[in-house]
Amino acid sequence: MEEMLAVVLSMLLVLALIPLYLWKRRQDSRLPHDHEEEPQVAQREGVVRATGRMRRRPASGASTSAAAAAPVVEETVDGSDEEGEGEYYEAKASKKREKKRQEREAQRQVEQAARESRNTKQDRYAEMRRRKDEEREAQERQLEEEAKAQKAREEEAAALEFEKWKGEFSIDAEGTTENEVQDGHQDLLSDFVEYIKKHKCVPLEDLAAEFKLRTQECINRITSLESMGRLSGVMDDRGKYIYISQEEMQAVADYIKRQGRVSISHLASKSNQFIDLEPKAQVEICYGQAGGGDGDGEVAAPPPEQEDCDGIFLSYQFTSREKELPRLKNVSAQAWAFKSEATILNAGLTELKAWKMYIGFQHREILVETDGALLVDGGDLPAQLGTKGATFAGNPMTDLKTMIDTAGDYTQIQAKIKFKGTQFGLGTKATPMPKSISLVNDGFKCPNARIRGKTTMFVCCKKDPKFKAKKIEKTKFMPKQKGDLSITYDVLQTFANNYLAQVTIDNNHPLGRLDHWNITWEWMKGEFINNMRGAYTHKKDSTECLYGMAGKFYKDLDFSQVMNCEKRPVITDLPADRKDDPKVGKLPNCCRNGTILPGLMDKSQSQSIFQLQVFKLPPDDNRTALTPPQKWKINGALNPSYKCGPPIRIDPTQFPDPSGLQATSASVASWQVVCNITKPAVPRCCVSFSAYYSDSVVPCSTCACGCKITDTGKCSPREPAMLLPAEALLVPFANRTEKAKAWAKIKHYDVPKKLPCPDNCGVSLNWHIDSDYSNGWTARLTLFNWGNDPFQDWYTAVKMNKAYEDYENVYSFNGTKMEKEVNSTIMFTGLKGLNYLIGIKNGSDSNKNPMVPGKQQSMISFKKKHFHNIDIKAGEGFPTRVLFNGEECAIPKRFPRNNAQHLNSNALMVLCIAILTFLFMTDRFH
Repeated sequence: MEEMLAVVLSMLLVLALIPLYLWKRRQDSRLPHDHEEEPQVAQREGVVRATGRMRRRPASGASTSAAAAAPVVEETVDGSDEEGEGEYYEAKASKKREKKRQEREAQRQVEQAARESRNTKQDRYAEMRRRKDEEREAQERQLEEEAKAQKAREEEAAALEFEKWKGEFSIDAEGTTENEVQDGHQDLLSDFVEYIKKHKCVPLEDLAAEFKLRTQECINRITSLESMGRLSGVMDDRGKYIYISQEEMQAVADYIKRQGRVSISHLASKSNQFIDLEPKAQVEICYGQAGGGDGDGEVAAPPPEQEDCDGIFLSYQFTSREKELPRLKNVSAQAWAFKSEATILNAGLTELKAWKMYIGFQHREILVETDGALLVDGGDLPAQLGTKGATFAGNPMTDLKTMIDTAGDYTQIQAKIKFKGTQFGLGTKATPMPKSISLVNDGFKCPNARIRGKTTMFVCCKKDPKFKAKKIEKTKFMPKQKGDLSITYDVLQTFANNYLAQVTIDNNHPLGRLDHWNITWEWMKGEFINNMRGAYTHKKDSTECLYGMAGKFYKDLDFSQVMNCEKRPVITDLPADRKDDPKVGKLPNCCRNGTILPGLMDKSQSQSIFQLQVFKLPPDDNRTALTPPQKWKINGALNPSYKCGPPIRIDPTQFPDPSGLQATSASVASWQVVCNITKPAVPRCCVSFSAYYSDSVVPCSTCACGCKITDTGKCSPREPAMLLPAEALLVPFANRTEKAKAWAKIKHYDVPKKLPCPDNCGVSLNWHIDSDYSNGWTARLTLFNWGNDPFQDWYTAVKMNKAYEDYENVYSFNGTKMEKEVNSTIMFTGLKGLNYLIGIKNGSDSNKNPMVPGKQQSMISFKKKHFHNIDIKAGEGFPTRVLFNGEECAIPKRFPRNNAQHLNSNALMVLCIAILTFLFMTDRFH
């Protein structure tokens, strides 16, 4: 059985080997054919690889065996054979780089060769041009020498001929003199110059034909005129002379300076903007004379709208602008340097005194330079005008006469203002024009300004028929103006190189005042202060005089004794102990430590005076050359903010004779500066409210007197001020925080997460409703000084709407009802001995007790005679406006309420729940 099984297995094995043997024979017979097809296989392999990688590779690896080729194809299609392919691409990239380098090198060599060829041509051309110029110059010199020789021969022949025949003639009548011949020659020469200036670019042949000269004589005459400075220009090689004025040359020079670096080609492309080659037409109709009536200057024809104006004609002309650095993509933030010009012309029948012109700038202009006018507020340049515009006053030309009085002299009837500055917020193609222009002088009415084209704005202002001017005494100069503060600059004595001036400050406002005043101005022509009486300057430094023009002119002057050499001196009143000093005092109304009170409070202390000796510089070294300082400013400590205008010339001030005789003496010249009170953006005092029916005090508002940016990180400037207990008013704000939080906890008030910022006020006032009964009511006014400086002769004013008529009395102050000066206002001042509000000071123990402010307090009584139903608790018993020393104070926007009204929402909810619980329990018990 086992043998049978072995035989079967052997047969099966033989049968299995037969197919294998046959397959082996087929393979051996096909082997040479396969070797022949290997290149085709390799080629297909390359195609497969190119298909897999989107690029064709050389079939360099096709010499391997077929058994090894199959896996290579598979790996390449799959993207796994990266090493060989990387080497291939690296070699190919290296060849490309080498090829590009060779191309660049070839290109560079070509460019260099072209450049060398071009330079060679330019040098050859320059050499040819130089030779040509030398030949032309040699030819011209030869012609000139020949002309001179010919002229000498002709003159010699004429002289011989004259000597031969002069004895044959007799003089029967007188001929032309030598002077007349010279005058005719001068007229002919002037016509020659004017002809060239008129035509700008004139051919020499035409010029010679016009004046019946030879061409060479024209060339010689032009050369002589150029050496004399009467002509300036260039002569080209085509026989033309081009006249270039000094203004055009200056324009080219200014452009080069402004650009910094300019190529010749760029300058040539811009030449048409600087040099006008068009012939100048003669204007037959003359509208005025720029040269003051001599006929020397030519005035351009005025705009057509000016002919129809019979008042004051105003115009604004935008000139140019350039983009400034840095260049920004944000159009609103891009800065532009602009230039413009405004004109004011008196086309009416009456003289315009002290003109003022408003220009409504609206593109956040920063004014850098003005010529012909000054800012009315006396501000320094550069001045940020923002979008509100600005008002300008004439300087040095303040008055505009009429055309009738001046026979059409535009220099006396017209003023021009040139502006230069920076503006923002417009694109490249836009034209930055102001909103409007108008005349600010009283009695004139201006319609809306019109625009012609894109760069010109104009308006004609006429006299307002409804305006009723006050009858004033006719004066040679401007009459005195009214204002809150009047400053007069009088020249009392004048010498060749110096003068004595007196400055008088008058307070005309019923509530305005000054404490520790400082006054400053700007000298316009290099003046300096030699000495002063009644005041002194903050800085005494002679350096600016020694190293300036004053040191060169006054070589023998001892500058160590000079009071001040600054262009903008700061002047302060002397203290009271210097009043009788024979060197610096001995002046009436001086030496009050800078205090000027309102006339209603004390008329004798409403004026301040000081004198100064001013030295001048050439060319003003004569008696009548007097120029007042400009840009006046005055300020003080906790005083109203004053805005001063420019000085205007007024009639000389009349002074009574000091000896007491019935005689007066006048100043040499006088100017007036008017300053008016302006409401400051941030007050310097504040008011708190309290009442008998409320436990809490409504304090000064958060940041009432401003907050610093550094403080707002620790506190909230928008959170309303927290209610306080009454005793907290005596505590500085730094120590009020804990009291405010404790009081809020007791009264169940809301406490914000970020506490409000302090008021930051130097002075605070508290108005407390003390009582309310059937026939009247009372209030208590308390003043707190949180600063270090005391206030002497303080005063405060409160405006009471309904309660004003029923004011009865004040007991620790002096009280005055201001019936005519300020409506519904009561003025309070300290009694004698109580008129000194001291500053803050430490308590008895500085380690334990906080600092205590200076305090003044009084009770005030009111009746209910005129207003029986006055609602005190609704706020009618509180003032609507409070001023301290003329400075308006910040007032809270809320009034004290009944104690129950101060409960917060949580306390009210608890109270409601308690009431509901009580009612529920009561019903349940019933």
